[in-house]
Amino acid sequence: EKLFSASAKSLTQLIQQQATPVQMDFKRLPDLPADVSTEGVTINGYSQYVDVDGQKVGQLIITGLKKDTKEAALDPNKFTAQFDLDTPELPAEKALDIKGDRADLIEALRKLNAEEEEPAKEEEKEDKPEAAERQTSPVQNEAQNDQAAQYKSPERLQSTPEPEEEIRTTTEGCSVRVDLIGEKAIQQSKVQTFKGGVLSEDGACSDSGDEFPLKKSYDVCKDEVNLDAKIATAQFRWFYVNAQQARFDVSECAPDPAKVYPIVEKHNSCAIDINIENKLATPQSKLIYIGQNSTEQQVRDCAPSVEKPAVALTQVTDSCTIKHNLAGGSSKEMGMWTYTLDGTIFQATPCTETGVEFSHTKVYKYDGGGDVCAPILDLAKKTATPQYRVEITVAGQKQFITECTPDQGGSLAVKSTTETCENPINFEHDIAAGVSYGKERFYYENPGRVYVSECQKSAVTYQHQVETVGW
Repeated sequence: EKLFSASAKSLTQLIQQQATPVQMDFKRLPDLPADVSTEGVTINGYSQYVDVDGQKVGQLIITGLKKDTKEAALDPNKFTAQFDLDTPELPAEKALDIKGDRADLIEALRKLNAEEEEPAKEEEKEDKPEAAERQTSPVQNEAQNDQAAQYKSPERLQSTPEPEEEIRTTTEGCSVRVDLIGEKAIQQSKVQTFKGGVLSEDGACSDSGDEFPLKKSYDVCKDEVNLDAKIATAQFRWFYVNAQQARFDVSECAPDPAKVYPIVEKHNSCAIDINIENKLATPQSKLIYIGQNSTEQQVRDCAPSVEKPAVALTQVTDSCTIKHNLAGGSSKEMGMWTYTLDGTIFQATPCTETGVEFSHTKVYKYDGGGDVCAPILDLAKKTATPQYRVEITVAGQKQFITECTPDQGGSLAVKSTTETCENPINFEHDIAAGVSYGKERFYYENPGRVYVSECQKSAVTYQHQVETVGW
């Protein structure tokens, strides 16, 4: 939770990904118990900034509190802050919200507020002067006694003790030295001398025995892509983790020559570019490489392939049917564009009009004179309706495009005749009725006479006449 707010004691310049010591004062506080106070307490910590997509982000960890000569440590993993920056500096007037653990903060403040027990004063022992034994005359003795009676012993001078000297080793104010060649980060420290609790000598920072191994991080760096050389190189940034398990980046992104990946073309995810106007089919490909953790990375979207050149488009009509417009009296040729790639023929377009047109012709009779279709007879109405098929000529070959169709405007009259049906022997005789029925057949002319039936009973009758030829 956001436990309290604090601000720097003075303007502090921040360094990218390098911790800088900072001292701060309390601003907004939580409700504290009556036995703790932040009066005279200084907050100690470290701050740095990182660059995230062009935005500077400040980071702060609190390592402890200090009051006079007393110090109380805080867990830097619990007391942190993160804030946006316009410039790489922490102004004194900028109040930062600090996340932290309330119980740990109160415990640290209690340590600083606890009164130190004053060391018991040693009782001073007065030195008793030894009386000098002297041999004196009574007169001298009386004179000395008079002088002694008037003598007052001076007050004892108390000697001021030398202040206590204390030697401390601290990392406060010392940075971490990075050894890229040795691949390690070395915490620097310094020796401070205190006399009577007051700093009298501040030593120079030097390497301590605390070292942290440098490690490579690839996650925060983009791979370096060289399209001309057709290679991609992984980039990394050195970092270390300190004793408080806080991570610190110590370098900018740099190429790793041990991780170079070839850039290759990938064709199966790109469509072929079809250009009907230029009659070309151009294979396309993406440029990819297999990078860290065997993951595929794309460096260029679909574009004309270098490995596979463009091939010619060919228009074919064999696989397309002809489009007929029976009402308009014409048919149009259809064709599709194809191309051949790696020995396989591919269809580039659906069937479309080629611009070639065929006119329609109604055909009633074959060249030999026979009917293409039998006429439709209606003997009740005495009509014969001729039929036709529509024909076109393709590449010199004639072909029908319709089945037999009645010619609605060309009905012919069906007529009857007794021709070839005149022989009375074939008449139908009704002896009991005394009548015989003649026979007839039907025909129409197209243009010659075409019989449509055999001889059949007609409505013409012949009365029987009886002639006696014998007894």
